[in-house]
Amino acid sequence: MAVDTQQFLETMRTLQDNPELENYAETKLVDWYKEQIRNLKVYSYSSGLASDFMSSDMTRSNRPMDGSLNLFLYSPKYEKKLPYYDRFPLVIPIRRFNSTSNGKKKSGAGFIGMNFHYLPYLLRYKLLMDLLPKGVMDRSIEKLFVRYPEVKDIDLAKPVIKRYLLDRVQSNYRYFSLEDYMTMMMAPIENFAKKPKVAVWADSRRIAVGDKK
Repeated sequence: MAVDTQQFLETMRTLQDNPELENYAETKLVDWYKEQIRNLKVYSYSSGLASDFMSSDMTRSNRPMDGSLNLFLYSPKYEKKLPYYDRFPLVIPIRRFNSTSNGKKKSGAGFIGMNFHYLPYLLRYKLLMDLLPKGVMDRSIEKLFVRYPEVKDIDLAKPVIKRYLLDRVQSNYRYFSLEDYMTMMMAPIENFAKKPKVAVWADSRRIAVGDKK
């Protein structure tokens, strides 16, 4: 299922250096995605997709995989208090945390991760470009390892960094190596509750530029 991701990334780096070509770059992303998505057979979110996708035995784990994109079903503990949330996150883990207890308040074990679904498609690519010099890429195992201290101050990372509790994960983790990063980032499988994705993405843009209203 290998794709020529490196060549594609080089092309997109050239395009993003010219602001006048941003629309053309987005078109190239869409064209490239359409070619590659047939390999993974992921077209858009549906309950059937979630069921079929997560029941596959391929590249599946019962724990989040560092250095990989992880796809899983999730139900937040405090979903009623959240303005919106993604029920089908696509996450690179960047920090783990253990369960804690502070008087009557308890917090379960989990991890902090970057959920690319909180950005529109072209900005997902731009964030990936920002991550490459910050992370450690291991081509031998097709993984990109990134950690919270190195990425927390990246503007586009700010709206996508989320906490996930292990006991609120509703499925195993389907994970993807570097060769499939771009394909999965371009897949329209985000599944936001409470707000449409365009509203979520508008909020993320504001957070990225420092406007948290």
